[in-house]
Amino acid sequence: MNLEVNIYGRVQGVSLRKRIQIQARKLSLTGWVRNTYEGSVRLVASGTRENLHKLLIWIVNGPAFSNIESLNCTPSYNESLFN
Repeated sequence: MNLEVNIYGRVQGVSLRKRIQIQARKLSLTGWVRNTYEGSVRLVASGTRENLHKLLIWIVNGPAFSNIESLNCTPSYNESLFN
């Protein structure tokens, strides 16, 4: 299962991408995370439903120095997301 997530708020310049990468590796997830030109962070991750859910909960709880105002999550089975 894949999950597309757009994260909004104070999410750039606070090491959020790196922290997400570390947490995703701990959960055996694959994918990518990038800053967007609009100031949000975009995440595409693949793994078990349970581990994707754990990652989302971790993000919602707000890693240090970030301020998550909202996020938009879309489950997907589209393999082209990783190209």
